[in-house]
Amino acid sequence: MRYFAKAKLAPQILRHQDSSGTIRYIEVGSHPQNVIVLVHGAPSSMYIFRKLLADTALLGQARLVAVDRVGYGYSDFGKSETSVIVQAQRLAPILQKYSDYKRVILVGASYGGAVVAKLAMDYPALIDDLMFVSASVAPKEEKIYAISYMIRRRAFKWLFPKSIQVANDEKLAHEQALTELLPYWTNIRANVHILHGDADRLIYPANVLFAEQKLTQARAVHTQWIRGMGHKISYKYPELIQQGLLRILQF
Repeated sequence: MRYFAKAKLAPQILRHQDSSGTIRYIEVGSHPQNVIVLVHGAPSSMYIFRKLLADTALLGQARLVAVDRVGYGYSDFGKSETSVIVQAQRLAPILQKYSDYKRVILVGASYGGAVVAKLAMDYPALIDDLMFVSASVAPKEEKIYAISYMIRRRAFKWLFPKSIQVANDEKLAHEQALTELLPYWTNIRANVHILHGDADRLIYPANVLFAEQKLTQARAVHTQWIRGMGHKISYKYPELIQQGLLRILQF
């Protein structure tokens, strides 16, 4: 919160609680018509979007919302939920809060890309724009490090921070989780904006080609390749996301 205090902002920290657990999220700004919902990757939390949440140009045109996904930040920290379908279901009540807004924009970074994709599949009439940032959406098109298989063993797992354990559980289940989404891609009706580094060695560029092929019912698909960029857009170059969002809001 000190970060926002320095920026002279007073965000609202909110929680949605139900029988499944708690999801923490943050709202910044009071724009009555446009909302941007930001969903992080793994391991991470809403904090990765702090610069965007404090961006005055964006706040002049939209209310900004960021969530802690299940298992991260203050949303049932340390509890692994490896189903993308369930991850999206857990965020759905927050998204539905903004059903009266004129324009709803979802942004998903890395693993969060799959989650916002499922939300757009489930709520095609609600989502106007979808932005994938280095998004993992294609089964088998991401790097799995050898250490991942060691971390999942009970004898070694406790040596690693809980956020790493959760991320590793998600990683090793991701192929199956993304395969389960295959029948639903034609549900997406939004304008889709893809931002990806052509040198991404973690979430391979093939994810972009996959998305372009699957988004047959999207209103439009716009792809921006960042030359020489690896898997670091969301945490090192948030200005690229900001510029993309400002372009979206102009139309």
